[in-house]
Amino acid sequence: MNSPPDSMKARVRTMLRSALAISILLVAGLRTDASSRLLPSANLLGTWKLKAVGGKDPATIAIKSWQVEFREQGNWIYSGSMTGKWEGMKLSGSGTWSLQGNHLEYTAGVNTGKATVHIDNDSLVLSPDPVVRLNGKEAVETQYVRLVSP
Repeated sequence: MNSPPDSMKARVRTMLRSALAISILLVAGLRTDASSRLLPSANLLGTWKLKAVGGKDPATIAIKSWQVEFREQGNWIYSGSMTGKWEGMKLSGSGTWSLQGNHLEYTAGVNTGKATVHIDNDSLVLSPDPVVRLNGKEAVETQYVRLVSP
């Protein structure tokens, strides 16, 4: 039996290299940022630290620290501490949550409500925030940064 001519071997090698290159490109194209493949609710999971209240530093409304943690199974916790005339006061609570598109339905203690959620990389905007209020009663939009990924 005769072996194939060198030109045939070269064509086969070229075809195999092309097939390998295409396979690598297809696999690379299928691998995108993990957060873009997750369900919207999965993007919300994790711990978030308050960065802004109504576009201003949280200290402007006497918040020293504040964070929320959205957990699997639709539970969440929130906690923080105050500054100024409420220095040393600590607040915490828990509730439930569910996300439909960009709408968050939540309980926070005995309160219930809805908020619009916008997640962009490691930034979360809640409008209005489920717990944080201006002057203790006015709804306000808040921005958080991710502390811990799920």
